[in-house]
Amino acid sequence: MKSCYRLITKGNNISSSVSLTRKIWMASIHERLKMHLWRIAFNLLPTKDQFSEFSPSSNTNCPLCNVEAEATLHLFTQCHIAKAIWVGSQGNLRIDRWQVQSPAHLIELFIDPPSSIQLDKEQRDEFLLFG
Repeated sequence: MKSCYRLITKGNNISSSVSLTRKIWMASIHERLKMHLWRIAFNLLPTKDQFSEFSPSSNTNCPLCNVEAEATLHLFTQCHIAKAIWVGSQGNLRIDRWQVQSPAHLIELFIDPPSSIQLDKEQRDEFLLFG
């Protein structure tokens, strides 16, 4: 049973997954947004790279830039269109400076912003909503 569980979770750190899930569900935002954050964090969005596992011959290029494969992390942090949207937003956020390693890391950064972004409790909730 334990080996099956490890295989399913692919050796992910379960305690950090539980912690992130708890943080998402405890956030002061709408339930639909919590679900969307959870899907992003655990790479459950229906992206082209996910579909390519079932249909290998399908086009996986990002519909925004048509340069790289459409993946969750690419859509939110690496695509030059996404970067332009972040910079042009009200927060003027340079997401490319955050060194995001995974979709879960991206969501964690919005839930617990870096210390360089000093925010009180209300501002943290607004920052999460903005993200």
